[in-house]
Amino acid sequence: MSQGFMDVVRQRRSVYGIAKEITVSDERVVEIIREAVKHTPSPFNSQSARVVVLLGGQHDRFWDLTMEALSRMVPPERFAPTEE
Repeated sequence: MSQGFMDVVRQRRSVYGIAKEITVSDERVVEIIREAVKHTPSPFNSQSARVVVLLGGQHDRFWDLTMEALSRMVPPERFAPTEE
């Protein structure tokens, strides 16, 4: 394997903004996730990965609980970037 390739791999970064708006149906999201999990390599082909998909109100409740928990751990003066 060439050193140039490994340098590119080491320097690669992806930054994604998180938003709750999606452009495909809930059914399509579940289908994509199901296929991705099914075909993701696992040790000894054990297929042990599990996924929880939260949509609609369940999604909102999860993030409300997350913010509540984080607000107890992150000092108030440093919470704004966390909340974003």
